Amino acid sequence: YLWLEDLKTEEVRAVRGIAPGEEVCVNYFGEAIRLPRAERQAQLREGFRFDCACAECRAADEESDRRRERLMALSEEILGCRDKPEKGIRMAEEMLEIMQRENISAPRTAAQVCNDGFELSLLVGDEIEVQHWAHMSYEAHRLGWGESHEMTRRMRYYTQHPPSLKKGSNVPLAKTAVSTSKKQQPRQTDKQAAGNAPLRTQKVSE
Repeated sequence: YLWLEDLKTEEVRAVRGIAPGEEVCVNYFGEAIRLPRAERQAQLREGFRFDCACAECRAADEESDRRRERLMALSEEILGCRDKPEKGIRMAEEMLEIMQRENISAPRTAAQVCNDGFELSLLVGDEIEVQHWAHMSYEAHRLGWGESHEMTRRMRYYTQHPPSLKKGSNVPLAKTAVSTSKKQQPRQTDKQAAGNAPLRTQKVSE
């Protein structure tokens, strides 16, 4: 769900194509969608008083639970990879593979992984890798929040103009929530969006 302040409208965005007559499901969990089935169902019963019977929950088995447990573990381990960025990038790639197998397409979850890959590629210093992850992050934000969102514009700019870390900058890898604020900021150019508030705490130069 995305609130468009200028139109005073709440927009519902699909993250994939929907076939005629197909049931439309919504993510009740946020990032907890990565949890194994039993934990997801327990949260739904406690918070919403129902059992989920979506395709993913019906098809979940022990293999699925193990993949999701691995995904949760990687999401924590990747935060300690500032000094081992190549290893962190491999973790990000594995996380996206797991998400694809588990049909986890929640924009916030995908964007966080892509943001991590982008930051780690900055630490590696490979411009092609930086551009690749910037594009992945751009696509995740575009699907979730649209072309006009600040983060979408910022990552689109980085896709076209890969940044590099300034010498001596410090880049702690800590969780960053993608903004879903209902208050939209005044329209900026892509370059202005890229120049305001770095993705986490790193300093970048265009």
